[in-house]
Amino acid sequence: MKGFITLLLFTISFQFVLAKTGDTTKIKTIEFGKGRTAWFDFPDTTKKFSKILMNYKLKCPQGQQCGEWDYIANVYVRQFYAPSFRVDSNYRDTLRCMKNLSYSYTMKLVKGIPTFDSVPNKPYNVEIYGDNKNPTTRTGQEVYYPIPWKYSYNLQTQKVDSVLTNPDTTLIPKNTRVMYNDKVTWSDYFEIMRYITPYGNGLNLGNGFNWIMEVTDFQPLLTGKVFIDAPNGQEDLELTFDFIEGEPIREVQNIKKLWAFEANYDPNYEKRSPAVDYILNNNEQNAKVKIIQTGHGFGGSKSNCSEFCKKEGFLFVDGKKVASRFVWRECGDNPLFPQGGTWLIDRTNWCPGAEVTPFDFDISKYITAGTKTNVNWDMEYYDEPWTNGSNQNPHWVTWAYLVTYKSPTYKNDIEIVDIVSPSDKQLFLRRNPVCDNPIIQVRSNGTNDVNDFDIEYGLKGDIKKTANIKVSLKFGIITEIQLPSFEMTDPSKANLFEVNITKVNGSSDEVISNSMISSNYVPTQYIYNNVILDLNTNNYDLLGESIAPYEIQVFNNKNETVFERKNTQNSKRYIDTLNLKDGCYALRIANTLGYGLFWWALDRDNQGKSIGFKSASFKMLSGDINRFNYNNDFGNEVVHHFRTGPQASITSDIDSINFNSIKKYIVLTDTLRKIVNITPANKIGIKVTKVDIPLGTAKGYSVESTTPIIPTDGISLKYGDTLKVVVRLTPKSYGIKSSNLIVQSNDILNPGLAVKLIANIQDPNGVSEESEVSDLDFNASIYENKASFSIFSNELVGKNYSLKLYSYLGKELETIYVGKLGSLESKLEFDFSSLGNGAYFVVLEIGKVRIAKPLFKVN
Repeated sequence: MKGFITLLLFTISFQFVLAKTGDTTKIKTIEFGKGRTAWFDFPDTTKKFSKILMNYKLKCPQGQQCGEWDYIANVYVRQFYAPSFRVDSNYRDTLRCMKNLSYSYTMKLVKGIPTFDSVPNKPYNVEIYGDNKNPTTRTGQEVYYPIPWKYSYNLQTQKVDSVLTNPDTTLIPKNTRVMYNDKVTWSDYFEIMRYITPYGNGLNLGNGFNWIMEVTDFQPLLTGKVFIDAPNGQEDLELTFDFIEGEPIREVQNIKKLWAFEANYDPNYEKRSPAVDYILNNNEQNAKVKIIQTGHGFGGSKSNCSEFCKKEGFLFVDGKKVASRFVWRECGDNPLFPQGGTWLIDRTNWCPGAEVTPFDFDISKYITAGTKTNVNWDMEYYDEPWTNGSNQNPHWVTWAYLVTYKSPTYKNDIEIVDIVSPSDKQLFLRRNPVCDNPIIQVRSNGTNDVNDFDIEYGLKGDIKKTANIKVSLKFGIITEIQLPSFEMTDPSKANLFEVNITKVNGSSDEVISNSMISSNYVPTQYIYNNVILDLNTNNYDLLGESIAPYEIQVFNNKNETVFERKNTQNSKRYIDTLNLKDGCYALRIANTLGYGLFWWALDRDNQGKSIGFKSASFKMLSGDINRFNYNNDFGNEVVHHFRTGPQASITSDIDSINFNSIKKYIVLTDTLRKIVNITPANKIGIKVTKVDIPLGTAKGYSVESTTPIIPTDGISLKYGDTLKVVVRLTPKSYGIKSSNLIVQSNDILNPGLAVKLIANIQDPNGVSEESEVSDLDFNASIYENKASFSIFSNELVGKNYSLKLYSYLGKELETIYVGKLGSLESKLEFDFSSLGNGAYFVVLEIGKVRIAKPLFKVN
């Protein structure tokens, strides 16, 4: 079960850290809505940095939707060079040529006799750049000539063989790196990140979605004056680099580009990535091969290569295979969802709306400092015929680097890379919020293997929990660890979770700064113990699928299964009622095909017409409210954490106020007051947001005061606290005056506590036309879009009555019903599915009596 992971080992390239104030130098390069290519000043080499993080933050352009399609976007560092020469105003890495005039020869028949003819070759115009202070200023010009070919002819003057003459001159440029670009310079690209843009139809990135990747390996390229190039502008980009001060885990010595190409996937693929020799110096004691590879193109082969075919790559060092892995990625768990298009289909190491994760292979144990090493990357053999189809031919886009380091700096060091949960970070969206079982990512940065470490964790300002964690950590491997149970349920505590590693293998950690981290988080839902799971499956059999489409499981915080439903059938409804004990739980609903409850593409034929595929539905009901609010196309699964137990509940010392009990006969100038005491019903407490008497002004009712005064954002009452509400009646006319005092709070079952208000204002000089109705009872409720009303009265049988719907502000919206009370009790039901969520009032008018009842619609 993915919601409660005890120990999971995996290697990833994006990493997170919280540095102390002052330890991080932030370099903002590209800004939203501005250019994506420019020079920027980065830190120089006088400071050391333990880590460099790159924040790649996207949002939709102002007033527009995001780009429609999934395209490759990149972040490049470009380095510029001034050449020592150019040939015909173009850069050449090598020129093999002749000093003297050369000729091209041809043979033709002249009066039947084979005769040679010659034409002078066009000379090379070689521009010389020899000024060290001004390396792109031309200092001279020379002329050289192409190397001539020698041909053999037959008697019919046809060429039968050729030999290239040896050059007498070879020019090899001496390139000088410069911190500017002009018409003379040439540039070399280094891809430090690849990203695939999301499908933008219907996508909302809000204020921006941020991907964070570690780019420490590219430190030699991110020093001094740096030229950043981040093409593809479907979305607005903000690009920021965080330089975290400290001794590096192992100091980068060099980064060499091994390959950078786009090549068809066929038997000739490996010719594009030939083995590369590299001579290590004595400081290059560790090394890593970093490969950024994605597959594209499909439609002309049965395997849908290269975008949708799972193929294996192989790494060789000095001719020996040392590692392999599949170039593949699951997309149904993407935290950026839902998107339009086909975002949830798995692909070759990329997903729409996600960073491309590099493959990092540590080859330190296969190299020796000061010697030569040979590196090669091969792909699984593939020779499937391809014909022009609906997409491009199958091809791989591959960049690879050899990164070399000094030996690791530390022996005993564990870094807390990040807090997965509890966390409010966007990339951990699918795994939060939680109420128990914190999960952290750690990495051993020391040469000693780690067998155990001591940790303390808990909420800020609270007593911390301690634990000894038994592990097996090797250098450089990020490990995900679930900490022993710790419930984050006290609403009075700050929503800041803190973690600190105190010892490693029984000794002090050598680096304290990376052993402490904290995360903000959002608390989980707190719901009632009775939970209803309501699943309507869809008609997968329409697609020829006979599989069980959905699985539902509920786990407690010990990872024990307390409910499970498997082997579901197509087009069937399942309703399960659970009575859970107080505690923390995780609900998992998974779709076998990885499409969530519905995916638009399944309801299309080849012409794009609907085939009648229906959407499934799922609700988790508690207190008549659906607590499962996820988009239908959620991909593989959703894991929803929640807590059950006593909840915020409100009560008052009286249910109704009858002002007639104070004074039978009053005049219109009299003012009467009554006090209602509001208190929490249990130790959870209550938050009161508003106290009001809707529609009461015309009848003379008002809230005179509350003690304490209620701020605009509400007031929280602890168990034992009391909110005193003074209700005032200053009647404006004679007759029966009924209304309700409404107290709004976070009580889920009773969000609008109603205290009935009634008075019979009789004229002292006359006889009231209507006496007080003592037995009238009116109730209103709503569940699953059905509104129910009941009216009970013995005295008013046979009277005409009406039900009218009002907004919370008192605006009449519609008349729901007009009829006659034909018996002691009338019951009515109406479909309110077209009514939007919100607070309303239903007013019963019968004779001169008007009673208002609150109605809260929440789906």
